[in-house]
Amino acid sequence: MSISSSVLSIGSPQVQVHPPSVHEQRVTLRNLQPRSEADEYSRDGYVFLADARFTLANSGSTALAIRTGSNGVQFQFYQIDVDNSTVLAQLIEGATYGTGGTVLAYNINRNFADTYDSVLTGATTVTGGTSVSEEYVPASNQSGDALALTKVHTLEPSTEYVMKFTDLGGNGTEVHFQLGFSEQYNGGHDIWVNHQTVEVDNGFLLRPQESITLDVSPLDDLVAISSQPTKLSVLRQVVD
Repeated sequence: MSISSSVLSIGSPQVQVHPPSVHEQRVTLRNLQPRSEADEYSRDGYVFLADARFTLANSGSTALAIRTGSNGVQFQFYQIDVDNSTVLAQLIEGATYGTGGTVLAYNINRNFADTYDSVLTGATTVTGGTSVSEEYVPASNQSGDALALTKVHTLEPSTEYVMKFTDLGGNGTEVHFQLGFSEQYNGGHDIWVNHQTVEVDNGFLLRPQESITLDVSPLDDLVAISSQPTKLSVLRQVVD
């Protein structure tokens, strides 16, 4: 009896995870990617943190923009802190705006690179678009912290969004905004497994941290596919 193991990167097009053999083999496949939870994504280096601190004039507004990459973006968490005036925060899709300075984001697992596809900037002269999400933050700031980890927003790929902050209280105020986002999420790490041929949404679904053991007949093979690069552990055991 012999045992071998390997870790493969599964993506598109499909990858052969078990080649044909003259022996019957027991093959165990385990999806090594993190579960779809903010803390799991963060530990595995998939969450980037951007923040901005600015002053709102009396009844004034300030805006930031994000242009998403080809995989889109998911807000894993955010936090809005205000000082002494009520603020309305809006997420606006499809607005027209002028581009301000670049806003940087950093991987909050410092063992990983600060590499992401989205572009974050300041935004000026914002017009049009549709407000798809709003948050009312009172001067007492009773809601900003409490709801920071409970609002997941999934944004479309290759799309521009504006995050606009407006002083409603008429006092002017200091604002601190913090955003944690991921570009790999919601099924992007699902693996589809099948014999000989497979495509996304077709075959056996192996979600992150799930595993399956298969008895594979001689001369049969297994292939797999995923919409984004995904780590797969493969353990093979020859069956006598």
